[in-house]
Amino acid sequence: DCQKPITRTATRCTGCCRVGQLHPNWKGGKIKTSQGYINVYTPNHPHCDSEGYVKEHRLVMEQYLGRFLEQKEIVHHINGIKEDNRVENLELTDKKKHSLLHAADKQQKQRERYDENFKKILPTIISLIEQGYSQRRISEKLGIARLTIRKRLRNNSFMSHN
Repeated sequence: DCQKPITRTATRCTGCCRVGQLHPNWKGGKIKTSQGYINVYTPNHPHCDSEGYVKEHRLVMEQYLGRFLEQKEIVHHINGIKEDNRVENLELTDKKKHSLLHAADKQQKQRERYDENFKKILPTIISLIEQGYSQRRISEKLGIARLTIRKRLRNNSFMSHN
């Protein structure tokens, strides 16, 4: 104990003795950040933050490799789920490769979102074609590039809406 005076109702001081494991809100030293990562209380780690926390995925990779990671090394979550810190879901990379990985993920998600949106309007396009509209008129009516309509109509996967 720190020998600070204790009040009539308290059994220990309310300052230094209520940190870490002694604090009533202690949850085992793991917290989830606003960015979705799990931080682990590791105050003696050489790369801990000012509050003594290290990202769990970095600790898992360090344990797997048997060494501390360098600051420039980045641990990537393969499936994109930030709290999935199983070693088989983690990949050690550098900043450049990590940026490329996320750019590719972003492009894939945009493509998928675009495909879903196109599937929603495909029945309208088919209906307009059946009514005798040209691809140019459909393009103008729906605000979609003619080339996009032409390419998508050639793709049989979009024609299986029936």
